[in-house]
Amino acid sequence: MKSFRTEAPATKLAPMRAGALRTIGEMDEVRRSDDDELCGFVTERVDGWHALTVFGGVLGTYPSRRAAESKVRNDGLASMMERWVLVDHEAVEEQVVCIQEVRPDEVTVVLGYYAVPGIPTMRIDRAELDAQRWTLRLS
Repeated sequence: MKSFRTEAPATKLAPMRAGALRTIGEMDEVRRSDDDELCGFVTERVDGWHALTVFGGVLGTYPSRRAAESKVRNDGLASMMERWVLVDHEAVEEQVVCIQEVRPDEVTVVLGYYAVPGIPTMRIDRAELDAQRWTLRLS
């Protein structure tokens, strides 16, 4: 696989004071209270509150905002250590990947079950995930 990048500019996030709530699109940030680390996002959709990773991967759907925020705080960053499945909707293929680096506007994955030197990587823009060109889900 090769890396695909869209021409859309990356989302720039303004600096904020610790503990402040920032809304990006329809998503609200979830941060740790002790160090203000971004753990992920929550968003309300028709089927409930979605707990999302920093790059927008779905951790689960919950009946309340509080439950979704709890999931993000408890598992959002830790989920980056898990294996994920990258779904290529154009080729209708799936591949197990490891998360290498995340930002709110993109994610870099290692194309394989183990992140070892020499394994190819792929950077995916948030716009491509939002447009469902690619999907990342926990394996």
